[in-house]
Amino acid sequence: MRYVKMAIVIGLLVVVTTGISAANAQKPETIYQNTRFVQVAQQASEHLMVLQLTLMAVAKKSEQHKEEVAAQQAAEQKRQDEINRFGPWGPDLVGAGAMYGQDPSDLYAVMSCESKGDQYADNGVDKGLMQFDPGTFARTPYGSSSIWDGHAQIYAAAWMWSQGRRNEWPVCGRL
Repeated sequence: MRYVKMAIVIGLLVVVTTGISAANAQKPETIYQNTRFVQVAQQASEHLMVLQLTLMAVAKKSEQHKEEVAAQQAAEQKRQDEINRFGPWGPDLVGAGAMYGQDPSDLYAVMSCESKGDQYADNGVDKGLMQFDPGTFARTPYGSSSIWDGHAQIYAAAWMWSQGRRNEWPVCGRL
């Protein structure tokens, strides 16, 4: 805003001095003053053009930043919506699905079928959130974790599915 006011003032000065220079055309000292004033006004005008271009560039960057923020917010909202769909295990289901290219809805369906979301579920053979056989779980990249670690079970299942091993959940894996 300050620069706009400066531009208006300089514009008024140019108009006023143009009228003065016409009235004082015969006086040599006035001609020098008017010439110097015109030079200063031209420099100011050039500076204002540079400033205007700079402000336009800043405005464009600001608009790009707004678009980036809006895209990030939309992505975060989508992620939050998915997490809200899957309850307390949502962050792990969405994260594992993204990491291994699996649908978090499918992981959620199998988890719900196998253990109803209970990480301590135990049917006497299979254990945990995704009902892993202890030997099978141990051979996944997450096998050094506790078999009762729901996070590790979700990621291990997503990893197995990415390896073409979804059939190891013969009942719930067919959902």
